Amino acid sequence: MASHFTHIDDVTPEKMDAGDGWLITEFRLPFSERQGMGTTMFHARFNPGAVHKKHQHENCEEIYCIISGGGIAGAGGATEEVAAGHFHYVPAATEHWLANESADEPIVVVGWYLGAGSVAGTGYVYMGDVTEADLEGPHDGYNVGSLVNHADVAPADMVGIDGWGGSEFAPASGKHRGSAMRHRARCIAPEKVSSRTGSRTPTPSTWSCQARGAPGSVTRSRP
Repeated sequence: MASHFTHIDDVTPEKMDAGDGWLITEFRLPFSERQGMGTTMFHARFNPGAVHKKHQHENCEEIYCIISGGGIAGAGGATEEVAAGHFHYVPAATEHWLANESADEPIVVVGWYLGAGSVAGTGYVYMGDVTEADLEGPHDGYNVGSLVNHADVAPADMVGIDGWGGSEFAPASGKHRGSAMRHRARCIAPEKVSSRTGSRTPTPSTWSCQARGAPGSVTRSRP
């Protein structure tokens, strides 16, 4: 399969049904079955007060990362405060939700529906409202799935492995956390190698991310 590159600004927002719990500000699908892929990648924005109500995916696991902002997340009846750098793994058929309780800062999320090429293919089931009790807590953490911050993930030793240039690779999700998908906690920058000196120089204008388990799905940021 050929690789696909896109910028999020070039992806049309989806029209999601608020009646099914989609009270979020913006939801885009950079990669899905539309590009011939068997896994769906999503990019979501939650402005203050926005919420994706309780729901589950009968047919697939989900992994998402909080890129910026923070809020309250729930999974399997438990709740936790989440912030930028948190990765959340949600097993299939597990009720979960996310709410932005901030007064002024949006939440930006990037995630994957593993093995499902569309939202419909995830087996989406709306489960109901997020209550005041859910939001108030206490937020004691999860007993289902996995929640980890990238700051707590030790970088993997990729030295000496062909093709692994860059600054850091940290497997925040994978078999060690119950998921079939491995995802890095930080993107790496490709490097230029000097033919004269052998020195390596990062090229930040071509920073990229790739998720194993979603073949060919790569996003690239603009300079």
